[in-house]
Amino acid sequence: MIPLLVFCLAWSHLWSPVRASCRDGGQFGGALCCQGKDLNCVAEGYRVNSPYYHETCFCDKACVDSRDCCSDYEAACPAVDCEVSSWSYWSGCSVLCGIGVSERRRYKIKDPENAGDKCPPFRQMRACFASFCETNEIPANGIALVLPYSYNARRDDPDLNRMKNFLISLGQYKPFDSYCVYFKVTGRNKSCRSNRDSVWANIIKKGTLVCVECTQPAFDNDGRCRGEGTEGKRTRWSAVDLPKCRGRWVQTSIQEKCKCNTGSDLIFI
Repeated sequence: MIPLLVFCLAWSHLWSPVRASCRDGGQFGGALCCQGKDLNCVAEGYRVNSPYYHETCFCDKACVDSRDCCSDYEAACPAVDCEVSSWSYWSGCSVLCGIGVSERRRYKIKDPENAGDKCPPFRQMRACFASFCETNEIPANGIALVLPYSYNARRDDPDLNRMKNFLISLGQYKPFDSYCVYFKVTGRNKSCRSNRDSVWANIIKKGTLVCVECTQPAFDNDGRCRGEGTEGKRTRWSAVDLPKCRGRWVQTSIQEKCKCNTGSDLIFI
């Protein structure tokens, strides 16, 4: 009689209704849904990957990757993707004459929840060309306008380099060899450090030796770049896509027929 009773109790436990673990496992009987990886976000029920065994299961976002979610996780904790606003209009060009940068931004409306998609980038940039030039507008004042080296990819790609194609169409393309100018940074202002959107500004910090490449279409009529400076002399630089980010550096050397590859690289514009 006793073995039969034990068998009946075990059978009744195996087939007894199991509460919807994520659906009512939270405070006051509400849903239990946790962000990220949370080992305390645990319940008892059937797992998605083993629906025949009643065991410990999870209701956190990380359970999707580890495949140990409770069977009702998706229903109780539906994925909510990050929601962002529409893009703003493109800003004006950062320079009045020559090649610069324009940007547009959008902002976050809603954070992702559960297994929802992460937020896309909030900032986009593109090269621009401004033609408000005068013959006496570009003095040899030693100010170097620079961008991160990643922008050089567009210059090397003939399909993307609209400026190169434009100069060719005008008969103004100058096939000079690129060269490298090495500077030691002596200082920068607070605007560089406070700009969270551009990590590349960390390249230009006091004491760093940077390589700045002069290449098409930044050449002047003599095949040189504005702002290359003079060896041993302190000159100024300005980061084109970072508002008010500028500073000083000292030229240490110039290497002709060169491409920058130091890991701390920039380009003249």
